[in-house]
Amino acid sequence: MTTLPFESHPLRRSWDLLLASVGADCLRAALEHELFSQLLAPVSLDHLMPRTTLPAASLAPLLDCLWSLGLLERDGERYSASEVARRHFVPSSTRYCGEAWLLRLQALRRVGAALGSPGPFAPPAEAVRSGWAEAARRQLAQEQQAVTAEAAVRLVQGFGELPADGRFLDLGCGPGLQAIALALAWPHCRGVLLDFPESAAVARDNLRAAGVANRLQAIGADLRDAELGDAELGDGFDLVWCASVLHFVEDRLGLLRRIRAALKPGGRFLCLHAHWEMQPELAERVLPYYLPLRLRGHWVPEPGELLALLHEAGFDGVDDLGHVDIPLAPVRVLLARG
Repeated sequence: MTTLPFESHPLRRSWDLLLASVGADCLRAALEHELFSQLLAPVSLDHLMPRTTLPAASLAPLLDCLWSLGLLERDGERYSASEVARRHFVPSSTRYCGEAWLLRLQALRRVGAALGSPGPFAPPAEAVRSGWAEAARRQLAQEQQAVTAEAAVRLVQGFGELPADGRFLDLGCGPGLQAIALALAWPHCRGVLLDFPESAAVARDNLRAAGVANRLQAIGADLRDAELGDAELGDGFDLVWCASVLHFVEDRLGLLRRIRAALKPGGRFLCLHAHWEMQPELAERVLPYYLPLRLRGHWVPEPGELLALLHEAGFDGVDDLGHVDIPLAPVRVLLARG
């Protein structure tokens, strides 16, 4: 008998959206019941049932669905957590980001539920600042620890080492864990971190805990203010790191000019932001995540728009390094020289 060739129906992507929602609920249930912690060693369904708070009737179908998502491994009748689940979804792991995932799921579903409402979508200013501080303590801290800190070190290493006595500036530092990773990778460097005062306070706690407060300084400032209030960017930096900040800044050209002035001659500016993408597979990852920002009137650059701004701000030799995959959507990495 001839096997029929498989052809995807034009509605396949729409159907996949429905199935993705079910998969998200499976992971939500597993995280809420700390299921992966019970599966560090292979275990049968009968031995697992007394250990978990999940209903017995739903346990077997849930395990099979998690296996289909690559979060479990299966050997006959025994299940165990996959490597990615052990690394990121077991609370005792140093790369745990399960709580961050749950918080992101809640936030995105609230946005989806509000799409038919007239708004307003923008929260009050004080709620924005306190919200970023809470995010710095929770999901941003987990995501920086699990993903972004390592990516930052890898990117900086990709274009050469920082000078032994180099200085770097981290704009929009959040909890400061990526700056800590840079400081540990280059133990003689010094750095300045800027974010909302409430977020900078979280970063200062982390700097002290990591033992790098003598080399890194976290300053509270509103980067949306063209004058940055009482905080000046300073100058003489070998590296400026700015990730997903310009989306929220109205005077983007003014801030970019200040960043260029903060660099020493030949210093490098790593600018990481999501863009409108013309490739459908990238656009599908970027635009849904940035829907909440766009509903609130924030900026997502169109192709070439940020590159043009960097040139207008006076940067030389701007290189497009492609994409890096960070939570929750890929960002385009632009490397500019002062």
